Amino acid sequence: MPGALPIIKTQQQWIIAIDAEIFHLQQVSRLLSGDGARGAKRVISAEGRARISAGMRKKWAERRKAA
Repeated sequence: MPGALPIIKTQQQWIIAIDAEIFHLQQVSRLLSGDGARGAKRVISAEGRARISAGMRKKWAERRKAA
């Protein structure tokens, strides 16, 4: 049946497109729910926290001097 081949090809294309969309939606769902790598909680070391704190104290002191 030569006429059946284009129908099968079209069905395969639809299946591939649907699978790609499902994959995309699953990625979006993981990112929004926090299960993805970008949604992972970051931990700051005590040294890093101290550097940030010292920098902010310096910034606030400069603002107080200017005011």
